[in-house]
Amino acid sequence: MAKLFRVVKLQDRFNTEVFTFQLPAKLMKDSAQTSFSKDFNYGYQKWTASFVKSEKHLGAFLRLRTASPHVVCNVDYAFTMVNTEHFTKNETFIEKGSEFTKENDTRGRQTFISLEDLVSRTFIQQTGEFLVELELRHMTTAMECFVRIPKDYQARYASNIKLETPYFSFGLFDWSISLYPNTPTQDSEGNVAVQLHRHTNFDHLCRVQYDIKIGENQAFESGTIEQWLDGGGNGEPYIIGSTIHVLSRGRSTVRVRVNMYSVVSIGEAVLPVLNKNRNRVHLYDKDKQAWMLESDISGKYLAFKLYYTDVSHVPRKCTRLVSFDLAVLSIDLERPTIKASNGPFSRYYVQEDLDEGFKMHTNIPVREVCW
Repeated sequence: MAKLFRVVKLQDRFNTEVFTFQLPAKLMKDSAQTSFSKDFNYGYQKWTASFVKSEKHLGAFLRLRTASPHVVCNVDYAFTMVNTEHFTKNETFIEKGSEFTKENDTRGRQTFISLEDLVSRTFIQQTGEFLVELELRHMTTAMECFVRIPKDYQARYASNIKLETPYFSFGLFDWSISLYPNTPTQDSEGNVAVQLHRHTNFDHLCRVQYDIKIGENQAFESGTIEQWLDGGGNGEPYIIGSTIHVLSRGRSTVRVRVNMYSVVSIGEAVLPVLNKNRNRVHLYDKDKQAWMLESDISGKYLAFKLYYTDVSHVPRKCTRLVSFDLAVLSIDLERPTIKASNGPFSRYYVQEDLDEGFKMHTNIPVREVCW
């Protein structure tokens, strides 16, 4: 087993993350040829790393676990065997713009490092294990397909016709795009309405960022869209000022391309921040783990404390990495949403009886809340 024991987010514009794995000391003696990691998340997809021993070399491979038809994931990745003496003696190979698809979901190199070098070049740690870093950066996810257009889509009785893309995976959810070719507007008929759907996990609202391109030479390009999807998983439909005939150039299919950028599960809670007897609320994350949020007005500015109440359920000898953020909404819809300072946040949790809580500060003066 390749044990994942550290994740570092570099907070750069490429969303770089470094995953460090421990390979067991018996790697050199064990007759087993392959060592797998457990699944881990990056770029809103699920991955696994594997290390394959041949007669003379150790290979390193990255596999996309959530590959789905019509989806292409591009990512830069690098495997590094960490040397105990100095980082300049590390062994690294880098692949840029690697393409992962349903048909080709695994990339890597069979000759990552020779078995002889593993021993002779002091890669063995004091514990007898080997450390391998996997750096992932510049991740993109795109779904592209051709949607068939029914022959009778222009008929009057076909006003409710819907064209839909195949389902695709992103952010551990299933999605699709629907096109409604005969959507009437005040100015004309035959305009196309577009709607994004989420088909799995309806326990939370979610906020998603994406863009869409429909057609080819005279294509519609939306630019980046940020939407809240309701409890049913449906985004707000919007109208394209074009017809399906123009977008398809008179063909029997129309090309649809969706670039997915981010999706965040949202839990909403009403919290009486000034009532010391009722200033707590219980929440559940998408993994059904329980949390408690508590307001704090003891300082000059409004703050909140988040407790992981199910921290005792973290498996023994395991660590759970959780990322979260907080935003305060005003009753007055015209006033902007105020986010917690220095968010989003990431924390490691291990099994313990009680969580001491994590404090998040805002720039909202307590006197304004009291007023």
